[in-house]
Amino acid sequence: MKSWLISVFLCTITCAQAGNSFFGEIRHNVVRDSFAQNGTIRIQTLEIPKSEEFFDVVIKYDLNVRVLIFNRNVLGEEAIRMPNSYRSEQGFLDLQREGTYRDPRVTLKHIGRTDWKDFYDCHLVSMDPAEHNRWIGEFVYCPDAPKSGIVQMKLNILNIPLLGEGTVLSKWNQR
Repeated sequence: MKSWLISVFLCTITCAQAGNSFFGEIRHNVVRDSFAQNGTIRIQTLEIPKSEEFFDVVIKYDLNVRVLIFNRNVLGEEAIRMPNSYRSEQGFLDLQREGTYRDPRVTLKHIGRTDWKDFYDCHLVSMDPAEHNRWIGEFVYCPDAPKSGIVQMKLNILNIPLLGEGTVLSKWNQR
């Protein structure tokens, strides 16, 4: 009887920890405006095997945008290598204190604090991937949100064929 109860308890703890793991995917819905008609942005955090210093953030976007009088589908995927310190709020607290983080892959700047729905005292951060010049962005990081903790993202896509640039805002789909 005791071993069955212990097994159920351990399984419950393991399942709960797996559901709250930092690594995985969080899905955002694009906010409709004069530019973006609809779409999704998926933010996936991936562990790098044999790396104690970095993890990857993969941002995949599938957007339906208005170009003149036509709608156009814009797809993209970008990977950004981030220091492991940003796997927890401590990295963002350090960024708040220092103001800016730069390395050859990405520049992060702490813009301030904000509330987002039921999450309070979240970090507002700008991100400029140094490895390319296709987009820049801002995101809201809430330490109490699941997975990566990114609950809102604003992407400024710099080179859309026939349009030039456009900005989309996405919000975490909490379902």
